[in-house]
Amino acid sequence: MGYYDIQQVCLNGHQITDSYNKHPQFRKEYCDECGEKTIFECPNCNVPIRGDYHVEGVFGGGETSVPKHCYSCGKPYPWSKKTGINKIVNFEEHIIHTSIDTVSGKLFKDGHYKQAILEAFIAVIDRVKDVANHPTTGNGRELDGDDLMNQVFGCEGKTPIIKLNDLKTTADKDEQKGFMYMFKAICGLRNKKGHKNFVQNDPKITIEYLALCSLLMRLLDEEFIREYNN
Repeated sequence: MGYYDIQQVCLNGHQITDSYNKHPQFRKEYCDECGEKTIFECPNCNVPIRGDYHVEGVFGGGETSVPKHCYSCGKPYPWSKKTGINKIVNFEEHIIHTSIDTVSGKLFKDGHYKQAILEAFIAVIDRVKDVANHPTTGNGRELDGDDLMNQVFGCEGKTPIIKLNDLKTTADKDEQKGFMYMFKAICGLRNKKGHKNFVQNDPKITIEYLALCSLLMRLLDEEFIREYNN
């Protein structure tokens, strides 16, 4: 007759060990893949998470999968609620710009999707202002929204404050305009997402908003800016 060992898993669903009792040397308080805290029992009923199934005298069992629900109470484990998050936990390395991760990463992982999106939009707009040295109107009011993006990226009959390419060909100018409209879109979306009645519950859509902000933030990196601007 066999018995189940205990499995240790991080809150994002990464398995730490499926032999918590047999091999205590593999236990970890935090996940070395994503940095999240680990658990070895159901947060709802405190029953241990089933790990490797041991049978005396039998060696070389198969892999133990990470369960989505507790076998005792039926409640979902924390990682089963985070649809799509495992692909984005290390987003500072793979997808999401460090600046976006700084303002939105924890909010996203904690499920505050609306605020994560809003903070990313604000970060992009603030970065534009910083790189452009905070342009103002004739009466000294700091530009924002469409006026800001038109002034900073507009290339019709003038040299923009921030060039995103050499602006030597029609295609170059079309690209510059395209990016300008993307930055302008961020301003409009910021105004929409800032309303109290706006609800965002989908982590996948949130990731895509953050990825858009990440792209625009990379265009404002110092290395990229120096390539096309004095």
